[in-house]
Amino acid sequence: MEVPKPLIVVCDTLMGPGAWTMLDDLCGDLLRALHTRARVLRPATSNAFLDALKQKPRAVLLTEPEILKKNNPGSPHAALLAYTRAGGTTVICGPFSNNAEYDVMKRFYAAWGLQWTLGDYLRTTHAPAAAFQDEIELAKSYNVKAQLMHAPPDQRVYVPVENARQQSHVFAPVPVDAEQAAVVRGACGSGTLAFVGDVNCEVGSTRVCLWLAGLPIEEPPKAPVKGFSTFNVRVPRENARTLDGVPERTVAIGRGGSPFVWRLLVVEPNQTLSMMMLSSPPSLSDSEPRGSVTISGSRPGPLHPGGVPFSTPLAGPGWQLLWNELSRVGMVDRGGGVTIHGGGPVAMDMEVLVPVAERVRWCAGCSKWEKRGSKRFLRCSGCEARFYCSPKCQKEDWLFVHKSACRLLKDGKEAEAAQLIFRG
Repeated sequence: MEVPKPLIVVCDTLMGPGAWTMLDDLCGDLLRALHTRARVLRPATSNAFLDALKQKPRAVLLTEPEILKKNNPGSPHAALLAYTRAGGTTVICGPFSNNAEYDVMKRFYAAWGLQWTLGDYLRTTHAPAAAFQDEIELAKSYNVKAQLMHAPPDQRVYVPVENARQQSHVFAPVPVDAEQAAVVRGACGSGTLAFVGDVNCEVGSTRVCLWLAGLPIEEPPKAPVKGFSTFNVRVPRENARTLDGVPERTVAIGRGGSPFVWRLLVVEPNQTLSMMMLSSPPSLSDSEPRGSVTISGSRPGPLHPGGVPFSTPLAGPGWQLLWNELSRVGMVDRGGGVTIHGGGPVAMDMEVLVPVAERVRWCAGCSKWEKRGSKRFLRCSGCEARFYCSPKCQKEDWLFVHKSACRLLKDGKEAEAAQLIFRG
């Protein structure tokens, strides 16, 4: 029996779906590592963040300091503090240090009962502090440009090496204050608060963040999947504002019904197959609507190995809940991209994370979908993008449609292929 992945909540900007964020631009390595080891939930609003904490995640990664400015009852800050004091783990990391303000941080640490203050901002080489030198999962050398922290000795995880000096192409190599640390960790009630001061989201910091969040450093081996993968999620109505009372459904993701449209399929036994359209076909034009602008962390290519970016129209609040659910189980990355047109958002950039071999397949010949437990559909050996329930369907599709589009699909020219297929 497969062990469920732990839940990790990434608290970035809570400015609403599609808001721009530094996280996607800077921290692709960290995001990829999280998705392979955990169910990742990235709430887009304050209410969604409060709901996420109720699920008792393994850890919360705080990558944006904006929520710390207010600590009134019912605020995200107050809820995060309560979660941590009750035994949770909060890790400050990612782009956080780029936006940290001294006064805000001073009030924050005081509220959390920690004697921490922001220190210098520089690059130097660090090593595990004495209390952590036997931690085999921590790298013995950690060179990073970071916002350092003043903290008690027993709370310092990575400290400057002996005789450490500032490393800079501009400033003199002055000695580094040995009482500062790039990574610190301290108790807060029954829980833990950790700080990773790295400002560039360097690869070495991914290892530290995983360790602090209680996740394995090495990527766990993946069990082979027979057939397509299914996930249990709650699917709300479009106008829903909460998931309370919404039952779980067993779903799969794939492209079909129209060859380039992502769909969510309900695959529960003894139930008529139902589908939800998650995206529109690729644009047949060479540009977006006149006057539009795209602010995105995921374009022009995927953030994740094997990931497939797509745009989905913004819809009612129920859809935002659904995106959170699909992100929670690792089906999609909600990303941070948004297309603005006519003064308002018209589309969100997202990314499918389910590997090709684990997506439900649609027959391009007769428009049937695979059924769970049945033999897998055939795949075109040329483009590897079209599937068929039988050799007959494959032959007919090749003669009438696919022959002219196969090379385009193989070269990744989906919009051009779509134009040929739709006209055919």
